[in-house]
Amino acid sequence: MHCPTCGKVNAAGTHICVYCNNPMDAAVEIQPELSLLEQHKSALLIMAVGFGLALIAHWFFITAYMVGFMSALVHEIGHSAISIFTGRPSFPRITLAVDAVAVILDQIFILFLFMLAVNAAFVYRMRDVKGWRWFFCAVLLIHALAGFSDTLAEVIILYCGQFGELFFGGIFLWRAWTGGFTENPSERPLYAVLGWVMVQRNFYWGAGLMFSPDVRAEYLMPGGGGGANDLVRVSDMFGISLQTAAFPLLCATLATPVIVAFMAHQWKRHVR
Repeated sequence: MHCPTCGKVNAAGTHICVYCNNPMDAAVEIQPELSLLEQHKSALLIMAVGFGLALIAHWFFITAYMVGFMSALVHEIGHSAISIFTGRPSFPRITLAVDAVAVILDQIFILFLFMLAVNAAFVYRMRDVKGWRWFFCAVLLIHALAGFSDTLAEVIILYCGQFGELFFGGIFLWRAWTGGFTENPSERPLYAVLGWVMVQRNFYWGAGLMFSPDVRAEYLMPGGGGGANDLVRVSDMFGISLQTAAFPLLCATLATPVIVAFMAHQWKRHVR
């Protein structure tokens, strides 16, 4: 208990401060600090339930179809969004047969300069955000270089299909963990399922391409629109193995839940 007069800590139940001899009537009892596990106990339970349900969703036809359709659409949105940022007009196209492709047009340099200016304005506004300013500056630099290098732009666009899935998956997991921007607590398990579905799919491809010949054979089959899949194209561009091309995907997949947990913990500390 804190003495209201001198601020020193006294034992619980003390009526007279042993340091200044003043009454402890208005003393404030010290609340024990909760461990990280106790602080996030309910969130971890939601995440665990969501992880299990996401695994089950892959095994039933209707849920597997829904998962595949959603992931394919988000995947192509990732391609299209980054294409637009590099000045290349683009839009995702998907059929009910889950044949998805991003239609990407030639670069319009004025569009690139506009998007670069938007990005620069965002980085300027984030200049006082500790721990992130250098990350945003690095993203801005890569953005600028991609506008002048077709090879760099193509590589980024190819990877950002999978990274787009992980980005949306991370947002879903963050909402599940924190309950942020939700109207009803029942939304949190649903967000957990959606987020884990994205992460699990990318783990399947990332780990499978690196360690499983069967998954590599599956991935070598024609992708959306009958063309080669993204990492096959990266492999061909640089003359590297498919395993090497898949390594960044596996790293990003494993990092996603860790980043979500860190950001959720920081958000919880901020709102308390």
